[in-house]
Amino acid sequence: MGANMGCSNSKKMSHESESANSGDSTPPKSSTPSALDERLPLTQKQKFLLLKSWKGVARQISQCGKTMLIRLFKDDPQLMAVFNQKFRHLRERDADVLYQDAILDAHAATVMEALHEAITHLDDSVFVMKVLHDVGKMHQRYNVDPSVFLKVEKPFLTAVSEVLGDRYTKNMEEIYTITIKFILATLSEGATMELTEDEQKNLGRLWRPPGRVHKFVRPEKVAAIVDAQSEENGVH
Repeated sequence: MGANMGCSNSKKMSHESESANSGDSTPPKSSTPSALDERLPLTQKQKFLLLKSWKGVARQISQCGKTMLIRLFKDDPQLMAVFNQKFRHLRERDADVLYQDAILDAHAATVMEALHEAITHLDDSVFVMKVLHDVGKMHQRYNVDPSVFLKVEKPFLTAVSEVLGDRYTKNMEEIYTITIKFILATLSEGATMELTEDEQKNLGRLWRPPGRVHKFVRPEKVAAIVDAQSEENGVH
């Protein structure tokens, strides 16, 4: 037994010596998470569950967007005037009448489009951060207080829970809460960023909705993303 152990150790030392002299200076893969991962502490499985759940929201995304904004206006009626001067005389009790308003309908679609782009591209940190920062920057032309973005958290979660019903479990509530906090904080950052000269000239065109929500969000696109994510990560 002693001889075998000595032989084994000798081989191990020889192998280590060869490796050291092989000239292979390839550094080990870094385990440091990306900036997005640090700010959005979701596991791959949680991201998969989010995409799978969001597919259900996407099928009723117009309803979700309008419910979210109306809930926001009920929580803080003064925001109705910030949103549009047309609504400056409305009070909390009047918020429900906006459900059929074309202006609110269009804005809800744009808001949900931005959220949709972020949620369905969470693995592309560069893209997500740019979209959210650009949308935040665009609000500078309206002098929107950056803290307004943070007020959307509760209305968003309420709207999503109403759409999903029993599918909005405690686990999904936690995942959606982490996600919307990240999204709103990043939007708020964009609203305080210094603009370049070019951005100032094109403030209204920094980000254009791709059109997936304004007519109908294509649930099959979300489904395809979910399927691809499932296959890649082996999550079933």
